[in-house]
Amino acid sequence: MDEAIVLTGFVSCSLGVGLMGFAWAQNKYARQLAGARRFDKLEDLRTVLHEAPLLVAVSGEAWTAAPRECEIADPGSEKAVLIDIRAVRTVEKQTPTGSWVREKQELRREQKEAKWCLQDGSRTRLPVISAFEATDLMLRLAGSKHQPPHFDWRSLLSESTKGYRDLGTSVEERVLPTGTHLTAVGQLALDHDCEGCYASAGAIRGGPGNRLVLQLRPSRGEPFLLSTRPFNEVLKQHQHYARVTKGAAAICTAVGAAILLVRTGYNIQQWWRKRSRRRQQALAAEQFRRDRVEQQRRSAGARRPQNQADQQQQQQPAEEAANITL
Repeated sequence: MDEAIVLTGFVSCSLGVGLMGFAWAQNKYARQLAGARRFDKLEDLRTVLHEAPLLVAVSGEAWTAAPRECEIADPGSEKAVLIDIRAVRTVEKQTPTGSWVREKQELRREQKEAKWCLQDGSRTRLPVISAFEATDLMLRLAGSKHQPPHFDWRSLLSESTKGYRDLGTSVEERVLPTGTHLTAVGQLALDHDCEGCYASAGAIRGGPGNRLVLQLRPSRGEPFLLSTRPFNEVLKQHQHYARVTKGAAAICTAVGAAILLVRTGYNIQQWWRKRSRRRQQALAAEQFRRDRVEQQRRSAGARRPQNQADQQQQQQPAEEAANITL
């Protein structure tokens, strides 16, 4: 019971420390987001051309001159700038006890990104690079299909001898369609290698062969994101997460510390009681020994006069007998 109480205290404190670290990360992320330069129009980026690289927050619609085509959805039904295809096989494995446990195995993960830009009503275009590296990216499900397993003698043999059963493969295709309104936070930089990669119309040029691009691949934990939600909503969400996790961390740490403190106080009290009891027992034993020694001494002193009287009584008959003889 004592070990369980102490373990509960340590677990609570450890959980509080972990939540405090998560809260610190969320707070740092929210502060970095709040520190991004916001621009309502893409054409306003021309004013900070000389300050690149710079953390900025912009918004606009996804546009590309060469959209990607979907594989699972009907051809031509979806025009997308981002496509994420994932194939997962579901299998069952038999445990030594005879029960079957279901597992998932990823067979394929393919991410396709077109050369695309953000554009707004001003017709200014800002190329976006490495969009799949951004956080808060929500892609829409464009299509899915299930491929049943292929049954043959090998699969039947594996099921009977190895305890392995194939349940089929599911394939999902998620896309970011063109025309989707997006909020992007990334690093505004000059790209020297994008000549011919993007439509020249509307691009912000920084000199011969240079264009402003939005880099979404973080190198040192920058808050690069791509979201369909407004910037203020994303910022408030991360600030809310930071406050909630910080409060939960404080509660867990306080509860764990209180449990350990109470248990430590109880252990100290028990130790003091045992020490006092042992001291009292030692004093009682010493007093008992002293009383016994004193009793023995008194008994020895009382026996000495009695012995002398006995000796005198024994000597008197002897003397009387000697007198009579004379």
